[in-house]
Amino acid sequence: MNEAQRKLKMIVNVVVSASVTAVKFENEEEILMRDIFSKSKRENVVRARTLLAVALYKYGYTVEDVSLVLSVSKSAVSKMFVAHEEYKKISRIYDLTSESVKRQIESYRVQDDEFMQRVSSMIE
Repeated sequence: MNEAQRKLKMIVNVVVSASVTAVKFENEEEILMRDIFSKSKRENVVRARTLLAVALYKYGYTVEDVSLVLSVSKSAVSKMFVAHEEYKKISRIYDLTSESVKRQIESYRVQDDEFMQRVSSMIE
């Protein structure tokens, strides 16, 4: 598994984990990773997919990359970004889940930066 695949898997796992926790809090049907990558229209799956799209974009993936990962059009990804802002306004649980995902991903980003600095210092 290369570095890009590892980062993608990390982001997906963070979003799925946070979404499952939010769903359990609401006593809803559980979300699985395959649900997020499916074409399911269930509300919680759509929100988790939206959260994943935003997380990928904020981590540095382009809109085109996000569309390829989720197998949707670029315009659908753009609509997810708009929906993300609406979900944050109307759903406290979505907002909290979004913040949790953001913190976890930033933590991984810091760890990656520290790791890369150690590796580069060993090489020099």
